Amino acid sequence: MRYFKERGIRYQFIDMKEKGMNKGECVSVKQAVCGIENLLDKDNRYTDVLALVKYTSDEDKDEKNT
Repeated sequence: MRYFKERGIRYQFIDMKEKGMNKGECVSVKQAVCGIENLLDKDNRYTDVLALVKYTSDEDKDEKNT
């Protein structure tokens, strides 16, 4: 937010923890970044979560993101 405010760029803040994403928004984001794996921090300390995403089928990933 600070980055945008300092540069006079309009933005809309959405608290993802509170609001989440609907299926259409999730699909759009995944397409924009070429897959859900590109949204993950590879240096995340929760390696079990990274492994879960890596070994979950694409169909199951889509189902869990709705």
